[in-house]
Amino acid sequence: MCGLAGIILGNKVRSEDDFEWIKQSMTSLLIRSQARGPHATGIAVIRKDGTYQLLKRPLPTEDFVETEEFQNVMAEIPARQRDVGGDSEVTIIMGHTRYRTIGTEKKSENNHPIRAGKIIGTHNGTIYNAPHIAKMYGLNRFADVDSEVLFRVANKFKNPIHFKPKLKDFRGQMTAVMVNLNSPYKIRIYKGNRPFAMQWFDELDTMIYASNSDYFESVESEGFTSHDYRFKPNRLIHFNTEIELKMKVSNFKFKPEVRKRCQNYLFTEL
Repeated sequence: MCGLAGIILGNKVRSEDDFEWIKQSMTSLLIRSQARGPHATGIAVIRKDGTYQLLKRPLPTEDFVETEEFQNVMAEIPARQRDVGGDSEVTIIMGHTRYRTIGTEKKSENNHPIRAGKIIGTHNGTIYNAPHIAKMYGLNRFADVDSEVLFRVANKFKNPIHFKPKLKDFRGQMTAVMVNLNSPYKIRIYKGNRPFAMQWFDELDTMIYASNSDYFESVESEGFTSHDYRFKPNRLIHFNTEIELKMKVSNFKFKPEVRKRCQNYLFTEL
């Protein structure tokens, strides 16, 4: 199994205290998610103009968050705003903790978040027919991990309307978060048959998410009005942060399967 963790930011005026809460909350969610994946940790900070910072290392989270690189990425979150007290430039902080099966964590391409062209995403699950999907769509692969094919297909069909029907070709287990850098204020979450929970904070115009709702206990919530969200399998949760944080939910088709013993399948993220 792997851990998804992140924060989606609406377009509101934020104080220095707000940004401190965001950074501390992201760090706490990642640390709690280490229980789901101790072999590698990664984050991506994505901004409205399509620029991003992507950092991933073959380290457990408790070591990852102590690195100078992680501290530098966190420090730049408010610094890259128009100014503190201005509109938010960051749309999402996307995190992942990886439990390695196939694909060594020493190879950065196997760790998450994964960048595939204009798509950056994280995945928890297993694409059992990854080799078949790669051949079907003529994909060039640079990683061993099966998760890569999900984001390469998303990059091939960048329009979500065209990508969503392709998910019916996938077999396995999936929940994924992804962003197209051409539209970085639009965040897509494909909640398949892997666990996923979200919590909304009214005053902060912010949504946090994780693979386990218990991890929300690590986030400071006193003084805030919060709302929990859970979703049935095969739900596409679409956020638009361009003006204010708006959420739409629709269905998608995906073939869930349990682990199989077959030489044609790659087994990775569970």
